[in-house]
Amino acid sequence: MAESGDFRGISGFIQFDPQEREAAGKPVRDISIRLSNTVDKKIRVTLWPDFKDVPIKKGDFVAVEGRYTEVTKDGEDGPVTYKNLSAQLLFHEGKTYKGSKPATTNDSSASADDEDEPF
Repeated sequence: MAESGDFRGISGFIQFDPQEREAAGKPVRDISIRLSNTVDKKIRVTLWPDFKDVPIKKGDFVAVEGRYTEVTKDGEDGPVTYKNLSAQLLFHEGKTYKGSKPATTNDSSASADDEDEPF
């Protein structure tokens, strides 16, 4: 398993329709990808404004590279780990899209309410 903060690449199918939110004062889209080489592992991927024109939807196959993070929080039934990837390179339906590195800081105080799904 990669350490939190490592750069990694993943590929798989988008499990749900993209969700829009704001991060670091910028509009982003989050997608949930079920990894293609595992049975039940999912990762939330943040697509920054550089990828705003990429037409993604549930069921699409993507490959993404970016900074990987994990955050573990207390849940009702014990610890819950959130796995996230901040996209810097996106391959979607035969095309490659390159983004810039987002200028953000690590805010480890984010509440579990900020996370849509535990993975």
